[in-house]
Amino acid sequence: MMGLLSVARESLTEAHLKNFSGFKEREVLGRLAELRPFIEESGTPRAYRFYHQSVVDFLHLRDLQQSGGSLINKYYLPAAEWHERIALYYVPDGPASWSRWDAYGLRYTVSHLAEAVREEANGNRAPLVSRLVDLVTNSQYREQHLRDIDDMPALQRDLLEAVRSAALNHDASGILPLVHSALALVAFRDEELRPPVVFDLAAAGQVERAARRLELFEVDEGWIQAALGIIVWLGAICLSGCFS
Repeated sequence: MMGLLSVARESLTEAHLKNFSGFKEREVLGRLAELRPFIEESGTPRAYRFYHQSVVDFLHLRDLQQSGGSLINKYYLPAAEWHERIALYYVPDGPASWSRWDAYGLRYTVSHLAEAVREEANGNRAPLVSRLVDLVTNSQYREQHLRDIDDMPALQRDLLEAVRSAALNHDASGILPLVHSALALVAFRDEELRPPVVFDLAAAGQVERAARRLELFEVDEGWIQAALGIIVWLGAICLSGCFS
């Protein structure tokens, strides 16, 4: 339970903790009660997280430094193992099932896989990289992500994570996933990083979606501010047309 909470990207519900841990509901509730001094509860349904980042930092320290030298941290929880635990709940062996994923899975499975790859030190990166690249390069997955999450910049970040993760796999089997993920990123940028798409959204009254798409572009702040001004102006024209 502590391992899951230590790597979670946002507060986890009791259902998440039950699914990721494999514990029964009674066990989950019991362990949450034991952790009560260290966690905070919020929202409906109830969700949990460590109340302070210092708790997470402590759990991820393998060695504790003391005046007389270092001491092994008996509470150490290797982050890679828990990132992988969450990721493989969503991406098990066999056909992908993202059509049944909840919002947490769509938002963060790629991030958990990428962290597991980065932290993996035993030469077992290839299977994780394969799952990651297969996921983000699947057009049906990306369509599902957009329908449910509607976050184009997050998709671009996922593709970047796939390329970076594939580049860490240094054996011969890593070449094809690296090429595959890099080509998918190039194709995505060619398709989506076009200013007219942003302004078309604004002209259709979708000002918030247009503004979020600006995160796709690596440009200076002056360009962003100018683009936001145009987006607001186009949105205002659309709005005035609706009421004229």
